[in-house]
Amino acid sequence: MKRHTIIATLLILFPCFSSCSYLRPKKIEYPAFQVWTSEKDFLPTVAILPFQNETEDPGIENLVRQSFYSHFSIKPFRDIEISVVDDTLRDVTLLKNTQFTSIPPVELGRVLKCDALIYGKVKEMTRFYIGIYSQLAVGAEITIVDAKSGKTIWQNTLTTRFHDGDIPLNPLSIIPTTIKTGLNLREAQKVRVVDDLCRSLAGIITDPPVAEKVKPEDIELFYELQVASYRSNDKALKAAENLQNSGYRTILRNWKNEQGEEWYRLIVGPFMSRDEAMTCKDTIEQGSEYCPIILKVERPKGL
Repeated sequence: MKRHTIIATLLILFPCFSSCSYLRPKKIEYPAFQVWTSEKDFLPTVAILPFQNETEDPGIENLVRQSFYSHFSIKPFRDIEISVVDDTLRDVTLLKNTQFTSIPPVELGRVLKCDALIYGKVKEMTRFYIGIYSQLAVGAEITIVDAKSGKTIWQNTLTTRFHDGDIPLNPLSIIPTTIKTGLNLREAQKVRVVDDLCRSLAGIITDPPVAEKVKPEDIELFYELQVASYRSNDKALKAAENLQNSGYRTILRNWKNEQGEEWYRLIVGPFMSRDEAMTCKDTIEQGSEYCPIILKVERPKGL
């Protein structure tokens, strides 16, 4: 009797176990942000600053920042590349012998030559696992500050949760169920959760009204997919070769992080539209463990 009661309870909870609940919020109107964008007769330049990490998961702040940048960069703002922001901040913090968080927004805006600053905090990164059920949750706060006045004009916090689980109705199915739910906690799944979170956060930021009037005729716009980053050039070349054999056009770009360590980014593209890039992204995700990030690239025509 007791066993039947437990099974009945699990069956009632099963829809929760098997779902992946993530937020798809509607765009929220922020009066201060609306006023700020309506006053601009040009596309505002925005700098996305390094994110802060309030969790015990090291490096999650870099993953969330990069993912948010990829989703924000396709919006009608002029965004400064992360590498340029980081190089500028490194110089100014060395000069002032302080952290960038201690520098007033107005001064940062002047140094970065931007109209707005985006601050980010990763506030939650939790994993929950009890054999037949697992949950992965990531939460972040985004704050947009007017670089001229130093005032906050937009702020929101969202959390994305992915659930996985099954109801083992006989002893033989317990092990497969346990393995399946455990896979929900892999690093690849964390990237997918972060991607969905950042897509939602960027999606609720309203576009500036001037975007409908601006026609950057001298600017060439295209998209790329950042598939992965490697410390080893050999591994990067091998991964690029595998994608090339599957029919993808790849590019390798090397870069150095704040510690001076050299990395190799695996890029697929270019694509002339975001829809084309999204289709390729979905295809790569379905056939591999990769979770590519969409990058918007702007450059003067003729280069």
